[in-house]
Amino acid sequence: MVLSVDPGKLEDALADGVSLAESSPEVRSATLRQVGACQHLTLDVGGWVAPLLVETVRCRTSNGWSERLRETGAFSSWDSRWTVEPLADGRSKVQLSVRTELTIPVPRSLTMRRAKDSVRKSLEDLAVRVAE
Repeated sequence: MVLSVDPGKLEDALADGVSLAESSPEVRSATLRQVGACQHLTLDVGGWVAPLLVETVRCRTSNGWSERLRETGAFSSWDSRWTVEPLADGRSKVQLSVRTELTIPVPRSLTMRRAKDSVRKSLEDLAVRVAE
């Protein structure tokens, strides 16, 4: 997604781990605890049978933010990356990549479809927030 937005406003939006997490249709709520330079997030994620609690660590990178799994029972892997690339015309290219693996038996096609929907919704929500 390419956005025409003030870089400071974009950085503020990306630094708000709770709002970014809650923009995902899978996340019912999120809480944040600052630990040094990183954010520890506790996410209440809607599961197929029952809600799941997921703990992640979210840290700033040289070109955005990275989030990885800290603790959970249902996920064996959780890795997401927000990257921002300034463009020559003053706009910014923003990308979100997400990779998750479950420990429970769920068809991969279903988890991929839900992850794609979640990424799309998160990017759309970011575009709306920085445009305000």
